[in-house]
Amino acid sequence: MGALDDPTPRGDASLPEPRGDASLPEPRGGASLPEPPWWAARRPARATLSREAIVETAIALLDREGIARFSMRRLADALGTGAASLYWHVSGKGQLFEMIVDRLVERAGPPELAGERWTDQVRDWAHKTRAVMHEHPWLTAPDADIFPTGPNVMAQSELLLGALRSGGLPDRVAAVAVHLLPLFVAAFVRDEVSGLAGHDEAPEQVIAQITSWFASLPPERFPNFTAIGPQVVEVDWDERFDVGLDVFVGGLAALTHR
Repeated sequence: MGALDDPTPRGDASLPEPRGDASLPEPRGGASLPEPPWWAARRPARATLSREAIVETAIALLDREGIARFSMRRLADALGTGAASLYWHVSGKGQLFEMIVDRLVERAGPPELAGERWTDQVRDWAHKTRAVMHEHPWLTAPDADIFPTGPNVMAQSELLLGALRSGGLPDRVAAVAVHLLPLFVAAFVRDEVSGLAGHDEAPEQVIAQITSWFASLPPERFPNFTAIGPQVVEVDWDERFDVGLDVFVGGLAALTHR
């Protein structure tokens, strides 16, 4: 028996127990929501190892350790198997991350957008996406950058694209906007959760230093910074997100009249 077939349990006790295919629900919509053709086909579960177990354990591992330490071998160790066994169920890390994102979208709830106006629906999509990224901030890392096309993502994205088009946006603008909106949300959350990590001092100290510096600037040379400098650096992330979203949605609304 080779090393990859070693039955000795090696799983991480702090991570969820691997479960078979029947332990998790099918994607919302069932067979009406096809999976991308480049994904590896669903395989029968081997003992306790299944596609669903791989995805759930990967999410738990990423939440606990972050994306920098993540690897297929580390995931295999957490599952108590060999890395080669994972490729029976997924074609590689790219497909795995697509399935991870799709699972997180499924967890967030049914595909629906609140609001009667298209602008409100776009805002609702953005707020829901921000909440998911807050819960799993590693989603904003460059190593997690994928073009998600799983069935649950597609169902939610179809609603977003439909909202954009229903507002009278030209098709080309709607197509670009459905790409730019998640970029805005991801960039915002990445800045929000980083805590000014590039500085040596604590975030509160950095903000205090910059505020003091702005106040000391000569007003004849920097009339704007001396007038509203504290508002530039004071942090109310919810307010800033709403302002940024208003700018984004307002800009799109202006394009409906072209």
